[in-house]
Amino acid sequence: MYSKRFLRALVTEVIVAIVIIIVMGVNSKSLMAQPNPEGNITYLGLPAGDKAQQNASVVWDYIKGLEETQLITSEKNYSVTIFMHEYSVGMSNPGTAEWVAVVSSIPETGEEVKVLIVRLDYLTLNLTGIDKFTYPGGIELSLEEIIPIMEEEIRLRFLLPGMDCPVCANLPPNLGYPACCVPKARVQISGGDYIYTKPACDFGATIIVNKYAGKPIFFATTIWSGSGELIIPQRSPLPERNIYIEGIETKGISKEVCIPVRIQNAPCEVDTFGFEVTYDANVFEYTGLERGDLTEAFKSVEAYPSDAGRLRIEGYTDEHGISESASGYLLCLNFKLKAGEEYDIYLFQLENLEVTQFSKSGGCLSIRCQGDVNGDGVVTPGDALLAFRCYLGAGPCLDCSDYNHNGKVTPDDARYIFSEYLKLSVPFGGHFTLF
Repeated sequence: MYSKRFLRALVTEVIVAIVIIIVMGVNSKSLMAQPNPEGNITYLGLPAGDKAQQNASVVWDYIKGLEETQLITSEKNYSVTIFMHEYSVGMSNPGTAEWVAVVSSIPETGEEVKVLIVRLDYLTLNLTGIDKFTYPGGIELSLEEIIPIMEEEIRLRFLLPGMDCPVCANLPPNLGYPACCVPKARVQISGGDYIYTKPACDFGATIIVNKYAGKPIFFATTIWSGSGELIIPQRSPLPERNIYIEGIETKGISKEVCIPVRIQNAPCEVDTFGFEVTYDANVFEYTGLERGDLTEAFKSVEAYPSDAGRLRIEGYTDEHGISESASGYLLCLNFKLKAGEEYDIYLFQLENLEVTQFSKSGGCLSIRCQGDVNGDGVVTPGDALLAFRCYLGAGPCLDCSDYNHNGKVTPDDARYIFSEYLKLSVPFGGHFTLF
């Protein structure tokens, strides 16, 4: 016979599961555009909260270290828009979302406009695309001249056959704006770019028009059913990184982590190498390195802490080195975590590379929760209930309530936590990610 206490606990678990499933489609959302004091940099469409803003700053720290970005930021003037495109594949599923950075130069008279669009996976910061193109620079257009360009682009993308749209400039000022019209008050400016975002209650969009080129340089549709897309004027193949720090996504706070450094398709033979890795010394303490498959036969592979948050890595061999076209792991750097919080993203940069012909990039460590909202070391229906009570405003919102890491707590988070308890699959996973 089961005890009354056991039966009450079982009934509670079943009720929690039923309630979560019934309301799992309900969502709450808070998006806002946030200009950054650091010059012409705008953070757009981020979930509300300091954590989203903090992680967006890490995204920019990573992107501005790319060689492609530095070709534009080395110009005298430039502007940047960091955009979180949420509905690229699935509705409200950050596992399908992307970080998008639009970087454009502000030209002097007679110069061309350089544009770079960098895309990263939202959860892992995996590099998913780099597109670059140029336009002839022209006379600087005013906002009044830019709005018709935006409206024409929206008509082309959104209007179905047989639909019509009025000439927006002829509408009475007291009339509500149709979907294809751009209200002047909702257009932002970031350096040389005008930005307009239309909420996705049905069909939404984010469009960026460069005022010197007089053309849309970026367009993202956001449709509530999750069938939005990115529309980029000129696509480019994803460039290969010959040496890079491989990003890691951990579930929960780990005491130790190993950050891999990898070589992909080495452009030449290597028998000696040197570079530096920078990291947050307030969070990580270096404890040693492990050789990778490419350096097992090397005579020496060492790492030397030079300054706080900086390692100097050197290696050499007198015999067989790394052959041309080789791919594999160079080494793995061990760190002890001294601090860190759930949902934080930490950047590891690769600098001062002393290997000719190699392109490089850094990587990130992303910390996520496993669903243990109350921190007792085990995931139970009680954790799902805590997340659901947070959504209802009937209880505290603990850090791990936002299971899917999209900056808000909804019934989906409670459902995912309950799935974790049942050991069911959830739409977020993977430990190693490639930059």
